[in-house]
Amino acid sequence: MSAQRFAAFCTALMLISGTGAGQVLPVATDSGTTATERASPPRTALDGTWRLIEIDGHAAPEGVTLKLADGGFSGRGGCNRYFGTITPGSEADGYHFGAIGATRMSCGDAIDAQEMAFLKALAEVVRGDVMPASAGHPAQLLLHYGTARPLGELVFEPATDN
Repeated sequence: MSAQRFAAFCTALMLISGTGAGQVLPVATDSGTTATERASPPRTALDGTWRLIEIDGHAAPEGVTLKLADGGFSGRGGCNRYFGTITPGSEADGYHFGAIGATRMSCGDAIDAQEMAFLKALAEVVRGDVMPASAGHPAQLLLHYGTARPLGELVFEPATDN
C-alpha cells in the first residue's frame, strides 16, 4: 500500500468517526457513580495500558497497544501512533470514542493493512467488557465492534512494558 493511500485512509477514518459522534463503550466507574455526576473524566475498570492479543479469534500482530486514561485513548497500531478522546455518555450508554487521529508513516503493505483493519475496528467499538484475572490468566479487555452480527472482537491483556 502506498503512503498516499494510507494517509487517505487515516483521513477518512477521522472523518467517519467524527468528533463527538464516536462509538459507545458501556462501562461503570470504580465508585459506581455515573459520568454525569463528575466534572472530570471518571476512572474506569478499563483505564490502563493494554496489548492487543487477538482479533476475531486470530492472533494479533505484534506491537499493537491501547492506553485508556484521563478521558482519552492512545496507542500504537503496529506502525503509527494513534490518539483520541473518550467523552462520558449517559448512565445507559457509557462512553463515546471520539475521532481517531494518527501519524502517517508507512511501514510496508502488510503492516499498513493490519493497522488499518485495527483502526477501523477501534472506530466501530460498540461495547467493552473486562474479564478479571483468574488462575494463571491475566485480566482481559474485550472490545466488541461492528454493526453485523456476530460482532467482531478485539481482545487485549494488560501491557507489561508501559
